[in-house]
Amino acid sequence: MTERSLTAAWLGLILAFPAPARAAVADENAFQALSAVWKQKNWETLYALFAPSYQKYISSPDLIRLFQSIPIPIRVLKRQALPHNAGMRFHYLDEANVMSLALHADDDGRIDFLMVTMGDGAVPYPTTHEEDSPQPLAFPFSEGSWQVAGGAHHRASRAQRFAADLVMVRDGRSSSGDPKTLGSYFAYSQPILCPTRGTVAEVLDGRPEAAPHPDAANPAGNRVVLKLEDGHYLLLAHLRPGSVAVSEGQTVNPGDLVGRVGSSGNSSEPHLHIQISNGFPWENAEALPFCFQKVMLNGSRADCARPEPNVQLELPPKGMSP
Repeated sequence: MTERSLTAAWLGLILAFPAPARAAVADENAFQALSAVWKQKNWETLYALFAPSYQKYISSPDLIRLFQSIPIPIRVLKRQALPHNAGMRFHYLDEANVMSLALHADDDGRIDFLMVTMGDGAVPYPTTHEEDSPQPLAFPFSEGSWQVAGGAHHRASRAQRFAADLVMVRDGRSSSGDPKTLGSYFAYSQPILCPTRGTVAEVLDGRPEAAPHPDAANPAGNRVVLKLEDGHYLLLAHLRPGSVAVSEGQTVNPGDLVGRVGSSGNSSEPHLHIQISNGFPWENAEALPFCFQKVMLNGSRADCARPEPNVQLELPPKGMSP
């Protein structure tokens, strides 16, 4: 595990290794213990807070070095405790950066998952685009229920502020079976359909699957970037290797096959990262709001559903009027 993969993640869900959900109180207690050690710089007790399953990936000196490199939160702007496969997510703002922190505790109360994200170019809310009318998109999947994973790590960055990670769920879970096997995840290899008309501006394919070790050097992994008719750009990221079905310069329309869901790049589990930006490359641009047209939002019909954290989206049942 590198310092960059722990502290400077840019895209996607970041998971050192999969961890089952458990009671929120265990995660809260683990967070409080970690926060106390962090703020007091009581480094000799830091390693003991982490589970053996986590310790085998990083030594005590390396873990201490990583925490010493992260600015300690000064003032809490907002703290969110969001249900997620990986546990709770906390959102902080210090004087210079937005910090997102997520963790998960095992049955013994020790941390077996941790994500700390510092937002490059982060700015306080709201942005100049916060109240913009969202750009309507077609839903990029033809079946299944999809949950928007907690988005604090996106909100921390101007470049990703309105991005969404879509994870396929059944009965509240994203996988069944061995969580270290990509095929255990319901989203894996699901067809991704083009959500709007555009021209393919960039394609990257052939990057290996990243989980359980995120590829921080190539955060978007295999991807397709579309230039839209209004001049904006749409990114579809973390695609399965070898699945990209379009080529640069090609004109695509809603419903066209783009590729399949994978876990390439800075990703912890198979999911689709989707966002619209006002420029290209997206890292240097500003994200713009969007919504999905004519979908079910948490079980109710929605004409234009924004992908807010933890909402559940799916197409209306067959036979329901569009």
